[in-house]
Formats: sequence, structure tokens, C-alpha cells
Amino acid sequence: TLHQAIIDEDPFSYLAWHNLGHALEHLQRPEEALEAYEYAFLIKDDYVEAKLDFADLCYEQEQYARALDAYQEALENMPGDAQISLCAGLCCQQLERYEEAQLAYRTAIKTMPDYEDAYYHLGESLGTQGKWAEAAHYFKHAITLYPEEASFHCAAAEAAFQLNDWKEAEAGYQRATAPA
Repeated sequence: TLHQAIIDEDPFSYLAWHNLGHALEHLQRPEEALEAYEYAFLIKDDYVEAKLDFADLCYEQEQYARALDAYQEALENMPGDAQISLCAGLCCQQLERYEEAQLAYRTAIKTMPDYEDAYYHLGESLGTQGKWAEAAHYFKHAITLYPEEASFHCAAAEAAFQLNDWKEAEAGYQRATAPA
């Protein structure tokens, strides 16, 4: 109600539209929230926070093409942001545009060399294409950076299994299921 009252008073208040988007998202009205976020960055086209909230909500709503467009627009204003590059890669992967996803993950890694999730998702994307040896390399790198993450060990074990390295696969699955 408050944000709507502010908008009624000043329809070009990008902050009020953005905050209204948050309120609507909290009320589980995603389409209305997306519209409010969109108004915020249409009013102020370099307002990256609204673009990112829009993109994140699109991704949650499985609207991957819309999310990707918004992430790419955000990257125009914040080039070299590893997190946004990773998110763009995740969208590409959902859209089965694996080469673009891998490029986005590599960009994230280049920007932030210790970004374990980027290595993991790069390996995941390569594995989806059956490039298991290359995938295994990136999974192992992710494990080096964050050895406690069970999903990294599970992915490395799957790569080893696909490469017929039964001993490494078994060891990886054991590490993935070991108590913390």
C-alpha cells in the first residue's frame, strides 16, 4: 500500500517500483513483481539492482530466456561481474546453449579464479555434452577450492564412472556421502 501510494504520487519513482516488486514477490505474486521490477529499470535504465532482481525472479519462474536477457543487460553496466556471468551461464545451460554457458562460466573463472561454483557448473555443462575428461578436470578444481561440498565429489565420481575409472568413482561417491 505504501509503495503504491508513492507511485500514485510520483509514477516515475524507480525506487518505489523496485520496492513494490519486492513486496509483491514476498506476497508470492511473481508476475506482478516482475512487472514492477521492469518499470523500475525502464524508468532508470542503468538501475542494475532491479535488473538483477528481475532476472533472479525470472530464473526462479523458469523463464530462462527473459532471465538471460536481463543478466546480459546487467553485465553491460557491470562488466566483469563473476556472479552475473555465472547466472547467465546457468540460463544458457537451461536453454541447452552449452557453448554459450561454458563461455559464461569461463568468463566468471577469468574474473574470479577461485570461484568454485563456476568450475563446477563448467564441468556440469561439459558432462552434459559427454566431454567427461574435461568435466572431471573442472570438478577436481572445484573440489580443490571447496573440498567440503558433497555435490562436487558426486559430480567428480560421475565423471570418473563415465570414464570407466571405477576405483576413482567409488572413492568419489564415498567422499560425497561421508558424514561431515
